[in-house]
Amino acid sequence: MNYPLEFKTARLASSSPDALHHICNRPYYPKLFVSPSSPTFQSEISRVASLLHPSPSPSIPTFTRVTGGITNVLYKATFSDASFLLRIFGGEGLIDRDEETATYAGLCDAGMACGYLGRFGNGRMEIFLEGWRALKVEEMGLEEVSRGVCREMRRLHDGFSKEGGVVLWDQLRDWRRLVEGYLNDGRLQMDFQGMDLGRELKELEERVGKKKARVCFCHNDLLSGNIMVREVDGIKEFQLIDFEYGGINYAAFDIANHFNEYAGGTEDGQTRYELFPNKEQRRRFLTEYLDGKEGFQEMWDLMEDFLEINHLYWGLWACNQAVVEGCKEFDYLLYGKNRFNRYFEIKRSV
Repeated sequence: MNYPLEFKTARLASSSPDALHHICNRPYYPKLFVSPSSPTFQSEISRVASLLHPSPSPSIPTFTRVTGGITNVLYKATFSDASFLLRIFGGEGLIDRDEETATYAGLCDAGMACGYLGRFGNGRMEIFLEGWRALKVEEMGLEEVSRGVCREMRRLHDGFSKEGGVVLWDQLRDWRRLVEGYLNDGRLQMDFQGMDLGRELKELEERVGKKKARVCFCHNDLLSGNIMVREVDGIKEFQLIDFEYGGINYAAFDIANHFNEYAGGTEDGQTRYELFPNKEQRRRFLTEYLDGKEGFQEMWDLMEDFLEINHLYWGLWACNQAVVEGCKEFDYLLYGKNRFNRYFEIKRSV
């Protein structure tokens, strides 16, 4: 399968469960796993945190579940001298974690992401952003917030470089094939209203391919929960987090994805498209992003195309998640249905 990440790294293996490996100059325990459903979870996670804590004499940590993520399970590990974020990976089969972690380490080294301390078999430990909080969905449309997020997106697009080509279309085709397989074998029930997914994707790719488009490293998942904010001396500061879907992509896709995330939905599966930014809000964001550069109309037209394509992207993702992860913790089917319905609404309106 093709994944939405381009940075390549060697696959790592270990002959001993306790062998210490390094990836990107950080410690890596590839055979040390933790499971939130395990009766020994507390001791498992304590061992991981103590091994990866950089202090020479760490205290016994306490743990608090952190809400907000739906792909991963997150815990705050608090020691006597510092706090860290333990990320237990989810989304198995949809994200190549070797590639993602190598990319994340590069982002940290470039000052784009929070500190990465080390990795274990099914997760990693990062710096905890003390004093920061995630944006609320309702805040996304505030002009001060929009301007600050736009600057951080532009900084990422301009300041972090990776080799590789766009994998968006291959990713969509792979997810589409998986979904069609699930439909055929009965593991998925979803009404596509007679839509031929293969034909839809082909037509969309051909339409975009005729247009001039900037390609760069993109976040690809800039929803409210992945934007941290704090206020210092009355000024809001912003930090992008959770780059696991990041990769080489069209800049206009990243912008369109962010606009679609104004509607939320990753809390309970329900999207609220009355919060979608109006034309003036979108114009201000794009003007701020270009910062005096030419090409507004070209970028605008492409962004409008990707508003449509982005719903297919996350709709297919949600269908795959529903089969792989189930819907007990989050209603992926409801979320997928809402994203596809929005896609149909856009098609009917043009």
